[in-house]
Amino acid sequence: MSISLQGLTIHEIQKYLLEGGKLTDDYQTADMLLQSFVPLRAEYYEIAFLGDEYCVRTQGREYEAARVPRTLGGVMILIANIEALNAKCALYIAQGGRNGF
Repeated sequence: MSISLQGLTIHEIQKYLLEGGKLTDDYQTADMLLQSFVPLRAEYYEIAFLGDEYCVRTQGREYEAARVPRTLGGVMILIANIEALNAKCALYIAQGGRNGF
């Protein structure tokens, strides 16, 4: 049996998952989980919801660091790699993309 993540805090979601709780692999659950654990905008990147994919790109849309499926697996990939993707976007900007910093 799976539950909706609607209205749960990050702590409640973590507790539910650590106790062996199951999640439905759909867009709504994946989006809620992503928004709970990863900021959608940071200094050098933004995460865009593009149909059935998440796209990590610079805020001006000039450079895409990664595209992952809009599933629970894709969310896990983003959570595990968000610092490296942020660094890729920053490096793009530092090397002359968007006319430098």
